[in-house]
Amino acid sequence: MGYTKIAGTPVITGLYTMLIPTALFALFGSSRHLVVGADSATAAILAGGLVGIASTGSGEYVALAGVLALMARAS
Repeated sequence: MGYTKIAGTPVITGLYTMLIPTALFALFGSSRHLVVGADSATAAILAGGLVGIASTGSGEYVALAGVLALMARAS
């Protein structure tokens, strides 16, 4: 949950990024070696990319972080 502070999002976001991907991977994943969840590098890159667009911790910032995560997944 410390990574949420690096990313500039509310702490509750850390619970979602820890629990939901792990549960979905347990159901649908096949690799034993894949890391599922946030890490410090992606948190820092996310914060660096969004800091000029919206104020840290605002609703717009969290929404943009979600859109960016979905865009990264789609590519």
